[in-house]
Amino acid sequence: MTSPRNQGLIDSIADAFIAGVLQLCQHPTLEYKWMRYLPLENSYPWDGLWRDLVTSITTKIESLAVLRSLERSTHRTIKDLSDRVSISNDRHGAPLFADLHPEVYLSDAYAAADKDILRKFGLKYISWNNIISMVRQDLQKGPMQSRIKCPNTDDDWQTRTYQLLNLVSTNTWDLGIQSLKQFDIIPLQDGSWVSSNSGDIYYPEYGDIVVPKSLGIRLVDRVATRNASRCAFFDNLGVHRIDATRVYAIRDQIFLQPRITNFEASMERMRFLFLTQHLRPEEGNFSDMFMVYNHLEVAMYPNVADMYISNDDPYGAELFLRQKGRQVNLVNSRYFEEIPSVAPDSNRTLHQWMHQYLGIRQHLRLVSSDRTSLSGECLDTASTRAAEFLGFLGHLWSLEGDIVLATPPLLDVLKNIPVLCMTGEKEKISKTYLPLKPLLDVHTRFLRDKYFPFIQLSELSGQDEVPHLWNFLVTNLGVGKRDNVSFRLQLMKFLKEAHTDAETLDNASRVVDLYQSIDACLRISPNPEVQKRKIRSELSEQLMFSI
Repeated sequence: MTSPRNQGLIDSIADAFIAGVLQLCQHPTLEYKWMRYLPLENSYPWDGLWRDLVTSITTKIESLAVLRSLERSTHRTIKDLSDRVSISNDRHGAPLFADLHPEVYLSDAYAAADKDILRKFGLKYISWNNIISMVRQDLQKGPMQSRIKCPNTDDDWQTRTYQLLNLVSTNTWDLGIQSLKQFDIIPLQDGSWVSSNSGDIYYPEYGDIVVPKSLGIRLVDRVATRNASRCAFFDNLGVHRIDATRVYAIRDQIFLQPRITNFEASMERMRFLFLTQHLRPEEGNFSDMFMVYNHLEVAMYPNVADMYISNDDPYGAELFLRQKGRQVNLVNSRYFEEIPSVAPDSNRTLHQWMHQYLGIRQHLRLVSSDRTSLSGECLDTASTRAAEFLGFLGHLWSLEGDIVLATPPLLDVLKNIPVLCMTGEKEKISKTYLPLKPLLDVHTRFLRDKYFPFIQLSELSGQDEVPHLWNFLVTNLGVGKRDNVSFRLQLMKFLKEAHTDAETLDNASRVVDLYQSIDACLRISPNPEVQKRKIRSELSEQLMFSI
């Protein structure tokens, strides 16, 4: 134990040394180098009085405000200031975060070797508590003053900062983790900043598929997820990643909130439903649960009013209906600009998906939506646009003809619709004939230029055979195409109607020739007795000429 006399001597020498240190601190060239003159305990085998002197100097140094801070260059003690590790600096070597008040950063003017000396006298590296406090201080600033919140902060700073903060979790420092979870450090898509303790927060994407913003789900700002280190930080705070189970819940939530207020919300929801369809292939039509914007920016349910996809088909809804000035609802073209045309993991196109699940129509109706009558478009076309009716019918038959065939009353109505014939007159469709060349030749032979109900269909006029597209006219609607007894009888009927008196015939032998041709047809008929009864009935009541 040091005697009182020796202790007094030690204190006197130590005070004198400290006075010298203070003088050095006032010297402009030695202010940042004075520590080089400090006696170090391990630099010499001090013993006895000298060891006590070194210990005394070390103790007195700890309480001296002789070190400069970084930002304000104020004098502080060695216990008040801290050295920085490289991971707490940006790429320029400056601190990632602004200093606290009072300051804790040691000035960068000190050489690395000199800081090594100071560490022997109590200089510490920046503490986690100080770093957490700096994060809190930064978040309390406005968006342009805060480095965390500022949208212009570069990616390198983001990477370094969140790599630093991720060490809190790596080192399992529970108190630090709990502190970070209380900070409003997570940016949401609505522009707010929230803490992870405030409730469930989700990433904004499922793979590359963006989650709709309009569902009330708290989603991280997409810009903030572009940095991998920042995402790892969000993971450590408990932000949820969107998995398949959550996708199911989001899809259900879309249907539970069918009403929307803007096109953007509708587009985002539709894109999500379309791109995640492979996860719910069993879903049926939900046209009553999803609003779609038409070309006039009006939102509507597709099951309430027919909506169509625009195309250049002459019998498509847009071109066909607008020719007559009728209102037609077309799906807003921006959907097709914003949503991929084909979904991943699916061969179904956006057009096909819209038709199957949203009830968006790809073509006009031949039959009404309740299947109890022909559609308004069908009946309207037949009555006001007769020249286009057969084209309309041919376009839609392959799509909805099976519905007509399955409903006999509809088939009867369709067979009795008058269609335009080649001479401009109209006849019930089931009473007409196709203008095939063999039939036209026979007609010219016996009736010359007189009327006969050949339907007006330029695609068939003069053809030898019926194209496959138009076979349904014969097979299902009773349109004639063969030169047989029935055809010859019809020729006789219209010949008589054209000449109410035989004397008006310019060549009466035509009638005889026609009778003979009917007889010839009868001879080769597979059912001659049936044909005979038919001929007797028609000839006796309608076709007999008074010759």
